[in-house]
Amino acid sequence: LPIGVPDVAIVAIDQRSLRLWPWPWSRGLHARIVDALERAGAVATAFDVDFTPARDGEGDAAVAAAIARSGRVVLAAVDVRDEAAAQPGARPELTLPLAAFASGAAGIGSVMLPIDPDGVIRRAPPAVPEGEVGLRPFAQVALETAVPGLDAARAASTRIDHRAPWGAVAVISAADVV
Repeated sequence: LPIGVPDVAIVAIDQRSLRLWPWPWSRGLHARIVDALERAGAVATAFDVDFTPARDGEGDAAVAAAIARSGRVVLAAVDVRDEAAAQPGARPELTLPLAAFASGAAGIGSVMLPIDPDGVIRRAPPAVPEGEVGLRPFAQVALETAVPGLDAARAASTRIDHRAPWGAVAVISAADVV
């Protein structure tokens, strides 16, 4: 990686993990992942998972507590639009994480990746849900959480560099993390 770019690893919800724990996972399992990453020295943890619906009180409380203990967890606001049915210029329909989770999070980022007419994803624009000031892209919020003081918000949208070779980021099974 270039100097100044943090090491990044993806914790995958892979086939091995899904064999151990069928989806949807207990929120208590997500809490165990946060705690394990904290013990491993993660400077930021970003969940690209929809934490909108409440599930079970005990599991929800466990993940809310783990997020608050860490203070370095970024959560996703997920765009649930059907692109084919969306009207031109329509605002995104984002679902925000439960307030109990969001209150302890380092930040919330938009997971909205529009596909250009030629079928390529080139940008991660900020999303502006109804009644909100706006959310920055998920990757941008995660990067700024990992590198405090970084001003990744200089551009209107975060550019995606497709020149980097695939496989440059380590992928770790969630089963190995837990």
